[in-house]
Amino acid sequence: IDRSFVHRMQDDRESAESKADLLQRIGVLYETRLRDAESAFSAYARAVEILPSEAPAREALARLGAGREAFRKKRAQVLDIALEKTSDPETLVELLVEQGELLLEYLQDKAAAERCYSRLVELAQGRDEIVLTAARALERIHTQNGDHAALAKDLQCQAELELDGCMREQLLFRLAELQERKLFNPAAAIDAQRRRLELDPNRLDALRALERLYDSTGRYEELVEVLQRRRELSDDKGERHALGRRIASTIEEKVGDVARGIEAHRENLATFGADRETLAALSRLFESAGRWSELLETLEEEVAFVTDPSARAALRFRMAEILADKLDDPERAIAAYEAALADDPNHAGCLLALEAIAQDTNSPFRREAARAAAPHYESLARYD
Repeated sequence: IDRSFVHRMQDDRESAESKADLLQRIGVLYETRLRDAESAFSAYARAVEILPSEAPAREALARLGAGREAFRKKRAQVLDIALEKTSDPETLVELLVEQGELLLEYLQDKAAAERCYSRLVELAQGRDEIVLTAARALERIHTQNGDHAALAKDLQCQAELELDGCMREQLLFRLAELQERKLFNPAAAIDAQRRRLELDPNRLDALRALERLYDSTGRYEELVEVLQRRRELSDDKGERHALGRRIASTIEEKVGDVARGIEAHRENLATFGADRETLAALSRLFESAGRWSELLETLEEEVAFVTDPSARAALRFRMAEILADKLDDPERAIAAYEAALADDPNHAGCLLALEAIAQDTNSPFRREAARAAAPHYESLARYD
């Protein structure tokens, strides 16, 4: 066999396929009949170097290399030679798959394995299972060496190709956390969280993450949408109420839309009933919009929640001023001043306002104003 081999190997008329086949047969004889692993490995190695696409010879190298460290290193060298010699895309992909596994799993050469798998991702586009395998290997490498930017690309690649919904969701979660907390890229983190919601629109942790990200990046319209979605999903009345208040305040303070802010606060009142926080917010909005009648109605509701007499007097004084100055209703204004004085008999603003009406010669309500102010001036011993 050796003599025949030497003769045929020197014959230029012999094709690479023929020479590789002969080397493959010699390797089998050395391995199975002569029990000479070294010579068998050498024959298989030369077959792969001559014809990189010789799959049986590559399989034999892998088999022999599984039990010997020295064979594994030699196999890596053989595969490097084969990669340099071949230009066939299919063979290149097969060689890179074998070389990547050998380098990462057996030789622990992470740098070489990273180069191998990165090249494989580029060459195997369209062959999703192979690209997915390479991306998983790269993920291991980049996790271990702390390369967060490269790891994000690995997770992104896997998330695009993974068919299992649960696995894809977990990949997107990790990608979102990595982008937000390690790479400080909120836009990319938002994209990953939104893709999680595409898989499951009811994921509360994704909604809470988006709430945080939209708030920190000033994307307030989208923040409102997320808060509304959270309110829809909540079974807790208190949480829904709190979310409703936050929606309204975000529209008012962050979006700057007074009309929508008013509607949002009114929706909360209709759903959950009146509370002072919501009424105070509506008062502020009505005042900024110049909607005086609605402001007055809101202040009248707010009075019911005020227990401190001086605070209640201040609120009623404000109502009286609106009636007098904005709604031109002095008669009702006098009644409001009088109600405020019932809570705070010494309220200077009320007394001065009533005095001004009483001294206005053109006012038809001078007597009513004087009658309302008189008992309080009398109690203060002010007879002038």
